[in-house]
Amino acid sequence: MAFALVAELDGILEQEALVSALKAVQAVHPLLQVRIGTDDEGRLSFLRCDGPIALRAKRVPVMDLDQEIVGALGEPFALGDGPLLRVTAISEGEATSLICVFHHAVTDAKGALLILKQLLAATGGESLPGKADFLPLDHYVGYPTPPLLRGSIQPSRIEKGFTVASHCFTSQETGSFLELAKRHGVTFNSLLVAATAEPHQPALARSALRVMSPVDVRPLFEASAADGLFVTIAVSVRDAGEDMWHHARRIGDGIAAARTPKSIAGFVSAIGDRFASAGDYEAERDRLIANGPYDAIVTNLGVIAAARAIDGPRCLRILGPILKPFRGQDVIAASTYAGRLTLIQSSADGDADLLPQLRHLLETLSKEG
Repeated sequence: MAFALVAELDGILEQEALVSALKAVQAVHPLLQVRIGTDDEGRLSFLRCDGPIALRAKRVPVMDLDQEIVGALGEPFALGDGPLLRVTAISEGEATSLICVFHHAVTDAKGALLILKQLLAATGGESLPGKADFLPLDHYVGYPTPPLLRGSIQPSRIEKGFTVASHCFTSQETGSFLELAKRHGVTFNSLLVAATAEPHQPALARSALRVMSPVDVRPLFEASAADGLFVTIAVSVRDAGEDMWHHARRIGDGIAAARTPKSIAGFVSAIGDRFASAGDYEAERDRLIANGPYDAIVTNLGVIAAARAIDGPRCLRILGPILKPFRGQDVIAASTYAGRLTLIQSSADGDADLLPQLRHLLETLSKEG
């Protein structure tokens, strides 16, 4: 139930300025002022939390960002812990990486991106919107989560075998991938889904590959064109005898159909109804996973124009959302910032070769045209 967004900054963030910025962001977002606990009837609910957002700051001689993300994301939000955002600031030389870990109960990737941008703005002295723009904290306190059995959520600490690996392409390489998709009449999203499926084809006889694709829902929510807002709902597997480009075109058709407001509303409603009526979170989660091995999930933070850079330390990259998968699974996240694509694989004893193979395939396809 946690995911991470990472901002790489050109400059050093003083801890005092970061503490002040976190306080400012927390003050205007009620759901950063809650924890998940049990009410008098034993139901899991949002409860008021008066503590500050946890911040850990350190300086390292050499940055191993992938391993730092593992450490930050691998630490769970235990029942009763709050606020439901943690920040790790790591400095190397004249650069800083901010790893922000969010509990999914209080925000999705779109909301988390907004909080991250506000956090960076606040470090530069920029004023944030007032509380009038948000529902008051009292609206959320006491609000129950779906009816789960008490004690059904038992978060475990970082497990052996959980890894994160990332690769950032140059702007020239990213541009060549976009041109490649255009030449073949597909979107880059559908190309990425189809390319991710390719390394798994030999295993299809044993288990079907499910790849969840990014669906752009900005028009539905009237979000700005520069911000990413994606729902991962399209599921695909390459048919026997089908080549990758036909697969990519079929994925594109599925994404287009899934973009309609009716499809999105139906998907969200169905998932919500299923969990709300489950009664036993762990059992329902196991049933959902057993329905198909989601061993490769592709999601997308979206494109953020470089011209909209925030005051304060210059933002070089934003990575995410980065998820901690279930045992035996892999998650591939694709995020773009300032024209550069970054692929991030998180794995729990999954396929260690997935990201290198995906990277090699994209590079080979680009060269071949």
